[in-house]
Order: sequence, then C-alpha cells, then structure tokens
Amino acid sequence: MRNPDQLTAIILCLCTSASVLAQSAEKSDSERLRELEEIVRQLRQQNQSLQERVGELERDRARTAGTVAPPVTAVESPVSAGQTPVIGPQPDAMVAKETPGVLHVLKNPPELAEPIGRQSPVVDRGAFEDEQVGAPRAGDVTLDPKYRGFFAVPNTPVLVKINAKPRVDFIFDTHDSGDPSRFRPGQFPTEGSPGYGGSSEFNVSAQGSRLMLDVRAPETSGKPRFYYENDFFGSSGDSMSLRVRHLYGQVYNVVLGQTWSTFADPDVSPDTVDYEGANSSISTRLPLARYIRQLNEQWQLNFGIEQPDSKVDVGGSGGSAKDRAPDFGANVRWEKARLGHVQLSGVARLLSISGGDSGSQEVFGGGLSLSGAVQVFGSDNIIAQFTYGHGIGRYGHDSSAFNTDAALNASGDLVALPYFAALAGYTHHWCDRLRSSLTYGYVTVDNEDGQSATAYHRTHYGALNLIWQPFEFKRLNVGLEALYGVNEVNNGNKSDDWRVQAGIVYYLF
Repeated sequence: MRNPDQLTAIILCLCTSASVLAQSAEKSDSERLRELEEIVRQLRQQNQSLQERVGELERDRARTAGTVAPPVTAVESPVSAGQTPVIGPQPDAMVAKETPGVLHVLKNPPELAEPIGRQSPVVDRGAFEDEQVGAPRAGDVTLDPKYRGFFAVPNTPVLVKINAKPRVDFIFDTHDSGDPSRFRPGQFPTEGSPGYGGSSEFNVSAQGSRLMLDVRAPETSGKPRFYYENDFFGSSGDSMSLRVRHLYGQVYNVVLGQTWSTFADPDVSPDTVDYEGANSSISTRLPLARYIRQLNEQWQLNFGIEQPDSKVDVGGSGGSAKDRAPDFGANVRWEKARLGHVQLSGVARLLSISGGDSGSQEVFGGGLSLSGAVQVFGSDNIIAQFTYGHGIGRYGHDSSAFNTDAALNASGDLVALPYFAALAGYTHHWCDRLRSSLTYGYVTVDNEDGQSATAYHRTHYGALNLIWQPFEFKRLNVGLEALYGVNEVNNGNKSDDWRVQAGIVYYLF
C-alpha cells in the first residue's frame, strides 16, 4: 500500500505531465523536440538522485533491522526502437520528487536486458564445422554480440553458455581410406602396402559431436573468458572417447591453456562436411601462453610460447626425437568489417634428436603462413592460405600425423625438411538457407635420401558440397559432400579415394 506522500507525488506527476503536453501542442516541432530533450536530461538527473536516495533508504532499513543491506545495482531496462534508455535501479513504484515542467515516470522492475557485446570485424561464416567459435579474440570482441544462449549468474557480472553440438555422419568410401571416420589423404594405403585398394566401405560416426562451455565477464576489468570444448576422437577406430580440443582462460588479453596455435588462422577453416577439413590447413591446437596486442580497430599482434612436438624421421639409426625448447609463434592481423581479414604468421623451432648411431643433433626450423578471408558477391566468401618453411610439418593438418619436420640425410646429418602447402576455398549462397563450398588443398614435403620409400611426400584434397540450413540462425545444418584425395609417397607410389559423406549437425544455440 502506498503512503499519502507517494499518492500526492503521483497526482502531481500526472497534472504536470498534462500541462506540459497541452503547452507543447501549441508549439512547433523543433520547439517540442527541444523540450523533450530537456525532459530526458532532467529525468536522467532525477534517476541518479533516486539511485542515491534508494540506497540511503535501504541502508537505514537494514540498520534498523540489524542486518547489512545488499548494494543497489544498476540495471539497464530493455530499450525498443525510438525509446530513450533509462539506467539505474528499478524498485517497485519508484516515484521521483516533483520538478516543475517534468513528466515523472513510474516503472516496475523490468526483465534483465539482453547484453550487447562488441562486434568482431571478422565475419562469422557459419561453416559446417565452425572452427571460429573457440578462437581467442582481443578483449570483449565476439562474433555474436547478442550473446545468444548465455545466461547471467545472479549477483555477479558473469555470463555462461553451455552448448551441445550433436552430430552424425554417414560415410561411403570407394576404397580403403585408412580411417573410416576422417578423410586424411596421407593415410591412404599406397601401392605395395597392406590395404592398398581394397573394397568399398560404409561407416556411421558420431565422434564429431561436441560439448562446449563459454564463461565471460565482458563488463569486468580485463574482460576475462574461460572456454572449454571437446569432441570424441580421443582414440583410433570408431569408439566414442573424449578428446579435449580447447581449454583456456583469457584475461587482459593473456591466453593460457590449450587452443589454436599462434601460427594458425581458424577464420580460414574451409566449410566442409568432412570433419577433418583440408589437408593443407594450419590448424594445430596445443598448450601455450599467448598475448594479444590490439593496436587499433583494424590491426593486432599476437605472440605465443607453445608446446614443442618434434616430428623427426630417424630411420633405422636407433635415435629418438627430443624437445629441448618451446616453439615461438607470432602473427599480425588486419581486419575490416564487411570486407574480411588478412593474417601473416610466423613460427620458429628447435628440432633435436639423441641416441642411436647419429648421436645428439639439433637443427633450427621455421616458416611463414599468409592467410585471409574476403567477402564477395553478398554473402559469398573466398578463403586462402599459403604456407612455406623448413621443419614445420607438425603444424599441417595432414602432415602432422607423420614425421615431416626433419630427417637424417644419407650422411646421417639432421636436416629440417622443406614444407609447402596451399589452401583455397569458395562458398556460394544459392539463397539464404542453401549454400555450396568448393575446397582444394595441396601439400608437399621434400624428402631426404635417408628416408624410407613410404615416407610422406605429397597429397591432394578436394571437396564439393551442398549444405541446407533450415533455420535462420545456424542451429541445424544438413550437408552432402563429395571428396577426392590423392596420396603420393617418397618412392612415387600413389593411391586415391572417392568419398561421399552426408552429415547432420545441430547446435542448441
């Protein structure tokens, strides 16, 4: 029940409002606009004083009751088009003090407004596999400024999103692919090896399903974020074994944990139904410490100290690869809204072996990668990535499964192997809900005379698909894809495989 003072204030508010509206009807539009702007200004001033007064009343009441009052927090009311936002506490039947010529507002507690984040200049391409969502970005920059699926933790600045991505793939191979669930040309059995050719195979897999947890506090100093993601490719074969893809924390643009290498660019991941993606993608995830330096709205630098993993072909020497120093990565990025981005990445490594006939040896490795994505013809986009270096095979998507960093030559000396990879892709939208992507990947590693006849040498990858997205937001994708790959080993022997794959993937948010 309201007391007499509150009722009096309400009556005065209504009378004053009626008077103001009657006077404004006789004035020009410009004069009425100026008066309304003055009213909004005064309302904001009164709202601030009301915040202070409500806080005092709550503290007085708490002292009287012998308890500590909770702080009065500011809540932003939902704002529709054409309305003026009012920031501040919204207690029930809040009544302002009377001010001549001002329309006072009575407002009940609104629902929590949907938080709005800072939009990344990078376009969320909505790829079937969507490798962009887990990438660390500077500060509170996000691909989804509406924070779909996030909920607020009461009495904290924390937002949490728990997401699931169930997926099933139906896969048909014309020959033995070496892995019925993933299309990796380097694993195709070649001429003269067990399994070469072989009969056709059919497989159904749900190993590409994912679980994700995203925790953010974009309005807190340092813009902290925690991100976790896993799939179920933790073991070979068709068993559903958990594999952690991302697990990192970020605050003040310092990233600690496991995520994309600084040498990688997840924003150019191709839009393939195939879970693995192109053979030539630089898409390594590993433990690291990384710092993101935002120079301005378009330019940024990234520096990383990363886990080493030397992939050395020691042949029959009896030695083994050793990691004696971290890998060092860096990149510089340019991003432009509604256009795209370009990234130049670099990596430096120390590759080592010990034991066996060749003793202890070291060799330096390193390389560069130039990548980018550009929007063309409306929603269509082009991606490309070119990578060259010595001793960087472990960063390639296909070559990382083999000893492609370094090898012993005919004299027994350790040599960093030259590596080159090219990736190109084009996505065309037939309409809002239907799109196709064409992807090509090429990888070559220059071998040493001391390597075996079946050492990894050259692979080709091609994919063409049709993807249907029945809902406006990327919650459900249904895709059909044809893939073709070629594997050529050191002695020139080859093999190829055609695959037809149908996939269905669903996001809760």
